[in-house]
Amino acid sequence: MNIRTSNLLRSYVISIFDWAEELEYIEANKVAKILRRIKATKKIQLAESKREEDLYLTHEQLQEWFSAFQEDLENDKITLKDYVLFLSHFFS
Repeated sequence: MNIRTSNLLRSYVISIFDWAEELEYIEANKVAKILRRIKATKKIQLAESKREEDLYLTHEQLQEWFSAFQEDLENDKITLKDYVLFLSHFFS
């Protein structure tokens, strides 16, 4: 079952129990409260993996950072102290 089908099914069940509550067949829709707390496992895994990927720079991005700092140092946009601070924090 894919995420879309799972969400559709969950929404359908919740709406059935909401309707039953409105028609006073049941006192409270306890099923909907439980279903709303359940998150799609695959959706959570995708979000976590995306966050992991966002934590790290690619090799190309890292090279761009080094090049930019080197260029800024050469063009006197940053001081040697700032440049050394950047490198020391990166390699520590």
